[in-house]
Amino acid sequence: MYIFTSGILFPIWEELVQRVCTVVFLSRLFPLWICVILQAIIFGLLHMDKPLLIILFALLSFFLWFVTKSIIPSIIFHMLYNIHGGLLIYYNIDVIPRW
Repeated sequence: MYIFTSGILFPIWEELVQRVCTVVFLSRLFPLWICVILQAIIFGLLHMDKPLLIILFALLSFFLWFVTKSIIPSIIFHMLYNIHGGLLIYYNIDVIPRW
């Protein structure tokens, strides 16, 4: 169930709502670079366990979205990040070094 919710559903929801909607809404008020920083900070504050790492993650996700002109690579990156974290936390499978 973890893989389905945290590995698939939540990344899709967070990328579409948090990344796309936030940036589109804020872009009506601020320049794009301010929108990107604000959405990264908001995303980091919503994940208080590792806010600095998550802010960097959000910036990288936006970069993937901006460069490819598609949100799909960002969603896949988010899915892989969550699945990796789940394997480390719940199953203690350490196939990739911890950050």
